Amino acid sequence: MALAMLNTGDTFFERKKERKERMKTYQFPWRYFVAALFFLALPVAQAQFNYVTNYVINSGYSITITGYTGPGGTVTIPAIINGYIVKNIGEDAFENNTSVTGVVFTNLPAYLSISVATSAFMGCTGLTNVIFGDVTNIGDLAFADCTNLAAVYFVFDAPTYQGSPFYGDPGTTVYYRYGTLGWGPTYGGAPAVAENAPSDFSYQLINGSITITGYKGTSQVVAIPSFINGYPVASIVNLPPPLGAGAFHAISVTIPNTVSNIGNYAFGGCLFTNIIIPDSVTSIGQNAFLECTNLATVTIPHSVTNIAPLAFQYCYNLANYSVNATNPAYSSSNGVLFDKAQKTVVDYPEALANGSYTIPNGVTGIVWGAFEHCTSLTNVVIPNTVTSIQIIAFEFCTNLASACFLGNAPPDAGSAFWGDPKCIVYYLPGTTGWTNVYGGAPTQLWYQPQPTVLSFEPSFGVQNNQFGFTISWATNASVVVQACTNLANPGWIPLVTNVLSNGTNYFSDPQWANYPNRFYRVSEP
Repeated sequence: MALAMLNTGDTFFERKKERKERMKTYQFPWRYFVAALFFLALPVAQAQFNYVTNYVINSGYSITITGYTGPGGTVTIPAIINGYIVKNIGEDAFENNTSVTGVVFTNLPAYLSISVATSAFMGCTGLTNVIFGDVTNIGDLAFADCTNLAAVYFVFDAPTYQGSPFYGDPGTTVYYRYGTLGWGPTYGGAPAVAENAPSDFSYQLINGSITITGYKGTSQVVAIPSFINGYPVASIVNLPPPLGAGAFHAISVTIPNTVSNIGNYAFGGCLFTNIIIPDSVTSIGQNAFLECTNLATVTIPHSVTNIAPLAFQYCYNLANYSVNATNPAYSSSNGVLFDKAQKTVVDYPEALANGSYTIPNGVTGIVWGAFEHCTSLTNVVIPNTVTSIQIIAFEFCTNLASACFLGNAPPDAGSAFWGDPKCIVYYLPGTTGWTNVYGGAPTQLWYQPQPTVLSFEPSFGVQNNQFGFTISWATNASVVVQACTNLANPGWIPLVTNVLSNGTNYFSDPQWANYPNRFYRVSEP
């Protein structure tokens, strides 16, 4: 029988019969027989794509898909449609389709591979993932402006591409199988990550993200990866806590911006001199930087809202904290770490102390371990605004000789000055709550070089229609109280001379209401 030439005017059934007759007389290469087996194994994919009504027939029994009219969701690109090999996704074929959420390309051998044309999926804002089989080429802007595209998976070697296939896709990551060829740190404008690659890190996969628990490598320059085997690195910890050593012992460490948590003991024993914490980290755990003895400065970004006590314990050369001004939880002043309102001392760098430190007036609390191991601190002055000092706040400040309190005794935590053999707690005569021991340190009266008015006392001000205040100085010293009505042109008038028994005396003025203004001062006779 003579073979009729194939023409596009024939019906599908006529063409199919004609091709069948050809197969009787044409010697197909073995590879096409294998391909036919793939076709027979893919009836679901072929049926699923019946919504494709727009395609063109190419030479060589292949077609180019030019449009899609289906319901969306995850779309599988089949190997064949109506007996023709699918070789191309045409230009703009799926452009601006918002209903498609996933695309799966059938996994075929190389001679049945497919190409994706320019702008083929451009503007598919509902698309979240793409799985490629064998693809030979991806055109410029093929997946541009797919703003929710998170993951693109490749099975084989890196295909060629033009321009920037993933332009305008800020959250897209390309994943490829470890051992395939042609990949770099980026592909088509998106970061590229190897799946199932060997790693120098021990880790746990928890809720779809990686928690690094240790370092198995030997390099002194360590770059913590953003992804391990396709999963984002979100946390760095060291479980269980080590004895004197942590997960890393490197001179330099780079933390990627996928990490949100630096856990307990994460960088214990590291030898780096400074650390840049990315603006993705929200939490820093207890002893996270334990014994990082070369660490000199710490920069806290905007994102960190939780720093555990003793996060930087035994960092003997740490001299400065610098906090981003927009951080909502923390601030720094003269190198010291405070809460945002600077009401609480969070951590005092161990190498900052140069003898004496006066805690700023207005501070109300000192957290536990805030001054721990500040061995160069010899004297600290604590304002009367402080009402809370937590345990071991000044532990092992072995050269601390005096802690001078300007106010009443905060509740005694029991061990604020534990391990400070030289320390004496001094308090002003007339202040309250003191015993012979405070925080584990002995106490003594603190005699000032001149008389002091205790303006924070509850008895300060108007009491029983009289204005009064407590005067503190030295035991049995004499003090003159003077008054005037005009500070611009003062004429000080002595009102009374008092003897400060036990270093204190209470003064009150029954005549204060007789003057529009009344000012007082105290001095020696």
